[in-house]
Amino acid sequence: MPSPENYDGVVAVGYFTLRPTYGSDGDNPDSIARARAETLEDRIDTLSRGFLGLTVACARCHNHKFDPIPIQDFYSLASVFNNTTNEDETELVTTSAARQQFEQHRAELARLQEAEPPMYVVAHSLVDSGDEDMGIAIHGNLRNPEEVAPHRFLSILAGSDTPRFTKESGRLELAEAIVSPDNPLTARMVVNRIWQHHFGHGIVGTPSNFGALGERPTHLMLLDWLADRFIHSG
Repeated sequence: MPSPENYDGVVAVGYFTLRPTYGSDGDNPDSIARARAETLEDRIDTLSRGFLGLTVACARCHNHKFDPIPIQDFYSLASVFNNTTNEDETELVTTSAARQQFEQHRAELARLQEAEPPMYVVAHSLVDSGDEDMGIAIHGNLRNPEEVAPHRFLSILAGSDTPRFTKESGRLELAEAIVSPDNPLTARMVVNRIWQHHFGHGIVGTPSNFGALGERPTHLMLLDWLADRFIHSG
């Protein structure tokens, strides 16, 4: 462990370890030597560019083509780094007590993490964020709106004079319109799904499409009776 007066020096030479990590492609001697050579070149480049303003690393394979730096000089400097090794973690603490305190805190943290209860239950949901109407998007492009369409229920179910939703986003009013006894579709759709669940096939064979392209009910009066009973049962 370094002495406190040498902490700055330890941190300073760490500059040379902040570099790409060169590893061998395998355990064969050629790969190991190649990785070592790349490491030495990177450290010479870091040193010479950073502190001397020279590209000494260019002399790794031959004398420098432009500056008076022979290949021998490269390896003279490289020998310095060839006799060093990385120390991944150098402790910078002033006493054995500081280390002990850290280890105690880490052990306590591990204990608390092990005893941590499962997170409380959460759910994704919606919240109101406004009450503005939307413009009719030409070709579905929201950046090209024209006539404003007031937010309200489907006119085919609520009539041409359908009132505009006025309570914030209109979520509550939409829900009330969907479950209203005046809405002829929701109760029939629900009992049809229940029938499908019990018997494998709905009275309407297309449970998600009661429109013109959907299948006709096989027993219309039965569907109507079930829907009426469903509504009046609350």
